[in-house]
Amino acid sequence: MGAHVRIFKWFWAAREHEQELWLRRMAQQGLHLAGVNVLSLWTFKQGAPADVVYRLDCSDNVDEPEQYWGPFAALGWERAADAGGWKYFRQTAVNGKVPAFPPDQYSKRDNLRAMLFLLAVIGGCLGLSAWLMVDWDELRTLSGDYLQLALAFGAVAALVYGYGVYRLVMRIRQLR
Repeated sequence: MGAHVRIFKWFWAAREHEQELWLRRMAQQGLHLAGVNVLSLWTFKQGAPADVVYRLDCSDNVDEPEQYWGPFAALGWERAADAGGWKYFRQTAVNGKVPAFPPDQYSKRDNLRAMLFLLAVIGGCLGLSAWLMVDWDELRTLSGDYLQLALAFGAVAALVYGYGVYRLVMRIRQLR
């Protein structure tokens, strides 16, 4: 394999299927996953184009590595990368067909629920700290432009956060 290519591409947490499809398309172009970080910076190694299937697992059961990694290796899945609790696996497709993958929808659903709980705790802490840190008397004296800018920033942040939580809830319902 040749040089490394870095690409920034961001995905919602509940859209793991989109990541899998995108990674497969990248492999078909000769870019094979070498790593990813939590800031959505993807590192690929250039190589020969191949039909490689990628799957994600968000299990946190890595206390017993043999028990966790064993079923993947037994079915021919290779560990491609880890980022933010997600594990990325790959395997070459056979005649365009996707090989079997060990985790079931219930373990994925449970892990997405844990992620939703973590987002709720983080959102609650951020909201409470913002509420306590604001000097409300000073806020009332802001000129119209600064007040509108502060409110717009808060509204955009709340909408993006809320949309992420909504997508996560919808994905959990889909896995029932």
